[in-house]
Amino acid sequence: MHLAIAFILMVWLGAASQISTSQGGVVRDPEAVSLLQKSVTAMSNGVAISDVSLSGTATRIAGSDQQSGQVALEAKGSQESRITLSLSGYTFTEVRNFANGSAAGSFTGPGGIVHTTALHNCFTDSAWFFPLLSSLGFALNNSTLNVVYIGKETLNGNAVLHVAIWQSVSSPDASAAIAIAHLSTMDWYLDPVALTPVAAHFAVHPTDDASKDFAVEIRFSNYQVTNGVLVPLHVQKFLNGGLVLELTISSAVLNSGLPDTDFTQP
Repeated sequence: MHLAIAFILMVWLGAASQISTSQGGVVRDPEAVSLLQKSVTAMSNGVAISDVSLSGTATRIAGSDQQSGQVALEAKGSQESRITLSLSGYTFTEVRNFANGSAAGSFTGPGGIVHTTALHNCFTDSAWFFPLLSSLGFALNNSTLNVVYIGKETLNGNAVLHVAIWQSVSSPDASAAIAIAHLSTMDWYLDPVALTPVAAHFAVHPTDDASKDFAVEIRFSNYQVTNGVLVPLHVQKFLNGGLVLELTISSAVLNSGLPDTDFTQP
Protein backbone atom coordinates (compact mmCIF):
# COMPACT_ATOMS: atom_id res chain seq x y z
CA MET A 1 0.00 0.00 0.00
CA HIS A 2 1.18 3.53 -0.77
CA LEU A 3 2.96 4.91 2.30
CA ALA A 4 0.88 8.08 2.26
CA ILE A 5 -2.34 6.06 2.30
CA ALA A 6 -1.07 3.86 5.11
CA PHE A 7 -0.19 6.90 7.18
CA ILE A 8 -3.51 8.57 6.40
CA LEU A 9 -5.40 5.49 7.55
CA MET A 10 -3.42 5.44 10.79
CA VAL A 11 -4.27 9.09 11.38
CA TRP A 12 -7.92 8.37 10.55
CA LEU A 13 -8.16 5.41 12.92
CA GLY A 14 -6.29 7.24 15.68
CA ALA A 15 -8.46 10.34 15.51
CA ALA A 16 -11.86 8.93 14.59
CA SER A 17 -13.66 10.96 17.22
CA GLN A 18 -12.50 14.19 15.55
CA ILE A 19 -13.38 13.26 11.97
CA SER A 20 -16.88 13.29 10.52
CA THR A 21 -17.75 10.87 7.73
CA SER A 22 -20.55 10.89 5.21
CA GLN A 23 -22.32 7.95 3.61
CA GLY A 24 -20.01 5.54 1.83
CA GLY A 25 -17.23 5.99 4.35
CA VAL A 26 -15.86 9.20 2.83
CA VAL A 27 -13.64 11.04 5.31
CA ARG A 28 -14.28 14.78 5.61
CA ASP A 29 -11.98 16.07 8.33
CA PRO A 30 -13.42 19.47 9.42
CA GLU A 31 -9.95 20.94 10.07
CA ALA A 32 -8.75 19.89 6.61
CA VAL A 33 -11.89 21.25 4.93
CA SER A 34 -11.42 24.55 6.76
CA LEU A 35 -7.79 24.80 5.64
CA LEU A 36 -8.73 24.13 2.02
CA GLN A 37 -11.49 26.73 2.18
CA LYS A 38 -9.07 29.33 3.52
CA SER A 39 -6.48 28.40 0.90
CA VAL A 40 -8.98 28.71 -1.95
CA THR A 41 -10.24 32.04 -0.58
CA ALA A 42 -6.68 33.35 -0.29
CA MET A 43 -5.96 32.48 -3.92
CA SER A 44 -9.29 33.24 -5.60
CA ASN A 45 -10.34 36.35 -3.65
CA GLY A 46 -13.92 35.23 -4.26
CA VAL A 47 -13.52 34.84 -8.03
CA ALA A 48 -15.06 31.62 -9.40
CA ILE A 49 -12.64 30.02 -11.87
CA SER A 50 -13.97 27.80 -14.67
CA ASP A 51 -10.92 27.72 -16.94
CA VAL A 52 -7.42 29.13 -17.28
CA SER A 53 -4.85 29.67 -20.04
CA LEU A 54 -1.23 30.14 -19.00
CA SER A 55 1.81 30.86 -21.15
CA GLY A 56 5.50 31.40 -20.54
CA THR A 57 8.84 29.69 -20.87
CA ALA A 58 9.82 26.13 -20.05
CA THR A 59 12.84 23.90 -19.60
CA ARG A 60 12.35 20.13 -19.86
CA ILE A 61 15.02 17.74 -18.63
CA ALA A 62 15.01 14.10 -19.71
CA GLY A 63 18.23 12.46 -18.59
CA SER A 64 21.11 14.19 -20.36
CA ASP A 65 18.76 15.95 -22.79
CA GLN A 66 17.73 19.48 -21.76
CA GLN A 67 15.41 21.48 -23.99
CA SER A 68 14.08 25.02 -23.53
CA GLY A 69 11.31 26.92 -25.23
CA GLN A 70 7.74 28.11 -24.78
CA VAL A 71 4.87 26.58 -22.82
CA ALA A 72 1.11 26.88 -23.16
CA LEU A 73 -1.08 25.42 -20.41
CA GLU A 74 -4.86 25.14 -20.43
CA ALA A 75 -7.28 23.73 -17.89
CA LYS A 76 -11.06 23.58 -17.67
CA GLY A 77 -13.04 22.28 -14.73
CA SER A 78 -11.59 19.35 -12.81
CA GLN A 79 -11.02 16.88 -15.68
CA GLU A 80 -9.58 18.70 -18.69
CA SER A 81 -6.08 19.99 -19.31
CA ARG A 82 -3.59 20.49 -22.11
CA ILE A 83 0.15 21.11 -21.87
CA THR A 84 2.08 22.14 -24.99
CA LEU A 85 5.85 22.54 -24.81
CA SER A 86 7.35 24.09 -27.95
CA LEU A 87 10.98 23.23 -27.35
CA SER A 88 14.12 23.78 -29.39
CA GLY A 89 14.24 20.17 -30.59
CA TYR A 90 10.62 19.00 -30.58
CA THR A 91 7.06 19.68 -29.43
CA PHE A 92 5.64 17.82 -26.44
CA THR A 93 1.88 17.74 -25.87
CA GLU A 94 -0.06 16.15 -23.02
CA VAL A 95 -3.87 16.05 -22.88
CA ARG A 96 -6.23 14.93 -20.16
CA ASN A 97 -10.02 14.74 -20.43
CA PHE A 98 -13.08 12.73 -19.44
CA ALA A 99 -14.31 10.57 -22.30
CA ASN A 100 -16.90 7.79 -22.44
CA GLY A 101 -17.48 7.95 -18.69
CA SER A 102 -13.84 7.63 -17.73
CA ALA A 103 -10.75 9.75 -17.21
CA ALA A 104 -8.40 9.54 -20.19
CA GLY A 105 -5.19 11.01 -21.49
CA SER A 106 -2.51 10.95 -24.15
CA PHE A 107 0.84 12.51 -24.88
CA THR A 108 2.93 13.23 -27.96
CA GLY A 109 6.69 13.56 -27.75
CA PRO A 110 9.71 13.49 -30.06
CA GLY A 111 8.85 12.05 -33.47
CA GLY A 112 5.19 13.05 -33.15
CA ILE A 113 4.15 9.60 -31.95
CA VAL A 114 0.91 9.63 -29.91
CA HIS A 115 0.90 7.51 -26.76
CA THR A 116 -2.20 6.71 -24.71
CA THR A 117 -1.86 7.48 -21.02
CA ALA A 118 -2.58 4.42 -18.91
CA LEU A 119 -5.86 4.69 -17.02
CA HIS A 120 -4.07 4.21 -13.70
CA ASN A 121 -2.17 7.44 -14.40
CA CYS A 122 -5.40 9.42 -14.89
CA PHE A 123 -6.69 9.46 -11.32
CA THR A 124 -4.54 12.32 -9.99
CA ASP A 125 -5.08 15.98 -10.86
CA SER A 126 -5.11 16.85 -14.55
CA ALA A 127 -4.38 20.54 -13.77
CA TRP A 128 -1.50 19.92 -11.35
CA PHE A 129 0.03 23.21 -12.52
CA PHE A 130 -2.87 25.42 -11.33
CA PRO A 131 -4.06 24.76 -7.76
CA LEU A 132 -7.49 26.40 -8.09
CA LEU A 133 -8.50 23.84 -10.74
CA SER A 134 -7.00 20.91 -8.84
CA SER A 135 -8.32 18.58 -6.17
CA LEU A 136 -7.44 21.28 -3.63
CA GLY A 137 -10.11 23.51 -5.16
CA PHE A 138 -12.69 20.88 -6.06
CA ALA A 139 -12.54 18.82 -2.85
CA LEU A 140 -14.71 21.39 -1.08
CA ASN A 141 -17.77 20.53 -3.18
CA ASN A 142 -17.05 16.93 -4.18
CA SER A 143 -18.49 14.42 -1.73
CA THR A 144 -16.49 11.53 -3.23
CA LEU A 145 -13.18 13.09 -2.22
CA ASN A 146 -11.68 12.30 1.18
CA VAL A 147 -9.95 15.21 2.91
CA VAL A 148 -7.68 14.73 5.93
CA TYR A 149 -5.36 17.09 7.78
CA ILE A 150 -2.11 15.20 8.44
CA GLY A 151 -0.45 17.96 10.48
CA LYS A 152 2.44 20.40 10.68
CA GLU A 153 5.57 19.26 8.86
CA THR A 154 8.81 20.53 7.37
CA LEU A 155 9.22 20.29 3.60
CA ASN A 156 12.33 21.43 1.75
CA GLY A 157 13.42 23.27 4.89
CA ASN A 158 10.14 25.17 5.33
CA ALA A 159 7.24 24.75 7.75
CA VAL A 160 4.08 23.53 6.00
CA LEU A 161 0.56 22.26 6.74
CA HIS A 162 -0.08 18.86 5.14
CA VAL A 163 -3.52 17.96 3.77
CA ALA A 164 -4.23 14.71 1.92
CA ILE A 165 -6.99 14.19 -0.65
CA TRP A 166 -8.05 10.95 -2.34
CA GLN A 167 -11.04 9.41 -4.09
CA SER A 168 -13.53 6.90 -2.75
CA VAL A 169 -15.52 4.50 -4.91
CA SER A 170 -18.46 2.25 -4.11
CA SER A 171 -17.30 -1.28 -4.75
CA PRO A 172 -17.86 -4.66 -3.10
CA ASP A 173 -14.21 -5.36 -3.92
CA ALA A 174 -12.13 -3.91 -1.10
CA SER A 175 -8.93 -4.27 -3.13
CA ALA A 176 -10.42 -2.11 -5.91
CA ALA A 177 -11.34 0.62 -3.42
CA ILE A 178 -7.82 0.53 -1.94
CA ALA A 179 -6.33 0.68 -5.44
CA ILE A 180 -8.34 3.80 -6.34
CA ALA A 181 -7.26 5.46 -3.09
CA HIS A 182 -3.66 4.55 -3.88
CA LEU A 183 -3.82 5.86 -7.45
CA SER A 184 -5.68 9.10 -6.68
CA THR A 185 -3.87 10.39 -3.59
CA MET A 186 -2.81 14.02 -3.74
CA ASP A 187 -0.78 15.40 -0.82
CA TRP A 188 -0.93 19.18 -0.54
CA TYR A 189 1.47 21.31 1.51
CA LEU A 190 0.32 24.81 2.46
CA ASP A 191 2.26 27.81 3.69
CA PRO A 192 1.20 28.11 7.34
CA VAL A 193 0.71 31.88 7.08
CA ALA A 194 -0.45 32.65 3.53
CA LEU A 195 -2.14 29.20 3.17
CA THR A 196 -1.14 29.10 -0.50
CA PRO A 197 0.15 25.73 -1.75
CA VAL A 198 3.93 25.47 -1.78
CA ALA A 199 3.97 21.87 -3.06
CA ALA A 200 1.89 18.90 -4.13
CA HIS A 201 2.95 15.26 -4.08
CA PHE A 202 1.51 12.35 -6.02
CA ALA A 203 2.71 9.21 -7.80
CA VAL A 204 2.87 8.10 -11.42
CA HIS A 205 3.29 4.52 -12.56
CA PRO A 206 4.70 2.54 -15.47
CA THR A 207 2.20 1.90 -18.23
CA ASP A 208 2.15 -1.82 -17.47
CA ASP A 209 2.44 -1.73 -13.66
CA ALA A 210 0.02 0.29 -11.53
CA SER A 211 1.61 -1.03 -8.34
CA LYS A 212 5.01 0.58 -8.94
CA ASP A 213 5.29 4.20 -7.82
CA PHE A 214 7.46 7.03 -9.12
CA ALA A 215 7.28 10.02 -6.77
CA VAL A 216 6.23 13.37 -8.27
CA GLU A 217 6.64 16.70 -6.51
CA ILE A 218 5.23 19.96 -7.85
CA ARG A 219 6.60 23.14 -6.28
CA PHE A 220 4.77 26.48 -6.51
CA SER A 221 6.33 29.88 -5.88
CA ASN A 222 6.28 33.56 -6.89
CA TYR A 223 2.54 34.02 -6.46
CA GLN A 224 1.33 37.19 -8.16
CA VAL A 225 -2.13 38.75 -8.47
CA THR A 226 -3.60 38.37 -11.97
CA ASN A 227 -7.12 39.68 -12.54
CA GLY A 228 -7.66 39.55 -8.80
CA VAL A 229 -6.46 35.93 -8.45
CA LEU A 230 -3.17 34.69 -6.98
CA VAL A 231 -1.32 32.68 -9.63
CA PRO A 232 1.99 30.83 -9.02
CA LEU A 233 4.31 32.12 -11.75
CA HIS A 234 7.09 29.63 -11.00
CA VAL A 235 6.24 25.93 -11.14
CA GLN A 236 8.71 23.06 -10.92
CA LYS A 237 8.09 19.35 -11.45
CA PHE A 238 10.36 16.74 -9.89
CA LEU A 239 10.36 13.00 -10.61
CA ASN A 240 11.96 10.77 -7.96
CA GLY A 241 13.76 13.85 -6.62
CA GLY A 242 15.16 15.08 -9.94
CA LEU A 243 13.97 18.23 -11.69
CA VAL A 244 12.25 17.33 -15.00
CA LEU A 245 10.28 20.48 -15.82
CA GLU A 246 10.60 24.15 -14.89
CA LEU A 247 7.93 26.66 -15.88
CA THR A 248 8.03 30.46 -15.69
CA ILE A 249 4.57 31.89 -16.33
CA SER A 250 4.31 35.32 -17.93
CA SER A 251 0.61 35.45 -18.85
CA ALA A 252 -2.58 34.13 -17.26
CA VAL A 253 -6.06 34.43 -18.78
CA LEU A 254 -9.02 33.36 -16.64
CA ASN A 255 -12.57 32.35 -17.60
CA SER A 256 -12.19 32.87 -21.34
CA GLY A 257 -14.67 30.08 -22.11
CA LEU A 258 -12.26 27.44 -23.43
CA PRO A 259 -14.08 24.94 -25.69
CA ASP A 260 -13.97 21.21 -24.96
CA THR A 261 -12.38 20.72 -28.38
CA ASP A 262 -9.15 22.12 -26.93
CA PHE A 263 -8.89 18.94 -24.86
CA THR A 264 -9.63 16.25 -27.42
CA GLN A 265 -7.08 13.47 -27.83
CA PRO A 266 -4.77 13.78 -30.86
